[in-house]
Amino acid sequence: MLNKLTRVLGLAALIAAAAPAAQAGVVTFGSLTNYTNYTEAGMAMTANTVWNWPGAGMAHMDNGTAVFKLASGGYFNLDGVDMIAAGGSGNARFTAYYDGAQVASVDIAGNAGHYNFSIDFDVINEFRVAVLDSHFTFDNLTFSDAGTVPEPVSLALVGVALVGVGAARRRKA
Repeated sequence: MLNKLTRVLGLAALIAAAAPAAQAGVVTFGSLTNYTNYTEAGMAMTANTVWNWPGAGMAHMDNGTAVFKLASGGYFNLDGVDMIAAGGSGNARFTAYYDGAQVASVDIAGNAGHYNFSIDFDVINEFRVAVLDSHFTFDNLTFSDAGTVPEPVSLALVGVALVGVGAARRRKA
């Protein structure tokens, strides 16, 4: 009986190990040039109002809206962004979309430092950054691929259930 339980738990461990790891990306704007569209780490930005100021490796906006989508067209989670105080303290509006429908929006001050997005920005396929009142600079947009995020809690529950079934059978024997 113990051999069977060991085999079942081993199989559950193999399934858990085979689950794909979450793929994360960071857009650092390292090679952004003035007023261009930009792609980095699989994320594509469409804009004509984003430029690299106050220095290379960051994105600055004085006006307009920038649209971000995965180059693959897939779904992702928007995780965080650094708002750089040196580039202005105006408000930026980050708006999330799922298949064209707006699902979330948040206004972030340009001098806010690091900002972590809520779960409202999970499983989206587009987000937009817009200037509300004054200029701001942002950097290090972090995102993860929503299609490959494993569910560790579910895997753990399956493992616990298998152990429980094995224990119940062992008690009967």
